[in-house]
Amino acid sequence: MLFTLATDPGCSARRILDDLGVEAAHFKRELADCIPPPPRPGRRGRKPARRDPGRRACSFCGECVHLAGEIVVGQHEQAQHEQAQHEQAQHEQAQHEQAQHEQAQHEQAAHELQPGRRLIG
Repeated sequence: MLFTLATDPGCSARRILDDLGVEAAHFKRELADCIPPPPRPGRRGRKPARRDPGRRACSFCGECVHLAGEIVVGQHEQAQHEQAQHEQAQHEQAQHEQAQHEQAQHEQAAHELQPGRRLIG
């Protein structure tokens, strides 16, 4: 607190220290020797300690791995369901096209065999 008062140029504590011949820079060095500097975080910050080394953890919150697993499984199941629906739709379309082709062949054969119709050849 004395250092804060001593660095304020208009403060009465600063005037008293000036009258006593104490320099603010010298006062600051003396305080720096008594008080250690605050710890600085590392370049990338500190990683929190892992609770259980064998347990998987989320890189953001460290807790939601189970939820993430459920989301991945749900997405996988949804993709499989959509794939099955797509394959079923393709199969039904192929059956429909096959039925149309057979019907067209049947109609063509029936048209060619109509009685009283002459084939020009």
